[in-house]
Amino acid sequence: MKEKHIYYMMTLLIASLLIGCSTEDMLTSGEQTYVDTTYTYDTIIKTDTIVNGADTILIKDTIIHRDSIVNTHSFSYTAEVYANIPNLGSCQEKSFQGFAAYGDIAFGFYDTGICRCIDLNSKEIISEFNLPDAAHHKNNHAGVACFSEEFLTSEDEFPLLYLSSYKEYKCYVLRMFKDHAEIAQILLTRSEPDSLGKTTKAPIVGYEPDRDKLLLKIKESKNLYHWITVYRPSISFGETCYISLKDKIDTYDAESSASYNAGFVENGKIYQLAGYTQNERKLYILDYINKRTLVDLPWEHDIISYGEQEQCTRFKEGILINYNKQDKLVYVKFNNWTF
Repeated sequence: MKEKHIYYMMTLLIASLLIGCSTEDMLTSGEQTYVDTTYTYDTIIKTDTIVNGADTILIKDTIIHRDSIVNTHSFSYTAEVYANIPNLGSCQEKSFQGFAAYGDIAFGFYDTGICRCIDLNSKEIISEFNLPDAAHHKNNHAGVACFSEEFLTSEDEFPLLYLSSYKEYKCYVLRMFKDHAEIAQILLTRSEPDSLGKTTKAPIVGYEPDRDKLLLKIKESKNLYHWITVYRPSISFGETCYISLKDKIDTYDAESSASYNAGFVENGKIYQLAGYTQNERKLYILDYINKRTLVDLPWEHDIISYGEQEQCTRFKEGILINYNKQDKLVYVKFNNWTF
């Protein structure tokens, strides 16, 4: 695999010299193979419990021989530097953090609650503004930004955006405009009552909406994350809403080989970037309904892995990734994946 990668990069270098462009700006592609195991058991007791007949799971680099039907399955993608926008990687000396796109408009959030609106067609920053005072302060790291499917009014251009502040265990639900934002609601989560009936603030580091649900993320340790599913609270404009974990619908513990960055949730699947060093950066796709890892994908190309990836957001036929202190946005197109 290493020799193949070296040959591939040499080919890119030669081609770039011939046509007068850099390797960073060229299109690259990758394909990684997983085991597609179709079980015929009625029930299987293991890390994932599968009930009600045959089901399909993906297990990286492992073939389980239990009278099962085994086929190979490839998850392939192409990647390109979609845009290099001057000074995008930081703003007012603050780091680039949360990132969410809706159509051809994206919002980039910076530490302390600064926001930029980005036109993904013209590939330029079209506005810069501070969030309202309640969300513009030193404790708002603005680390996870996710659009919901809910519009506050029929006249709004964008659905409500959930901006998580992990230092505060808080979420700012924002009504976004191209040149400013309003706080529609603030979310905080309380633990389940103890034996004395007391509750405490729950350490929620991410609030990520999926249709009528909200996925709450707790970092249990470096490589273990606890996901809690609750119904998404209705909006009471300008108020603080307290979510109680005693009202949870379900939970899911997901292990990873690298610490999560940020991503989004869509149609029962969690898309998360992970890894702080270049050789551990990857993409996870998790099925939180059936509680299993669908894709554990180490990035094989420098176009994607070079730089501290912060968040991926749904864009066109794949994802768009932003980077801290880098001005690039990378588009990864999924060639054989259905959202």
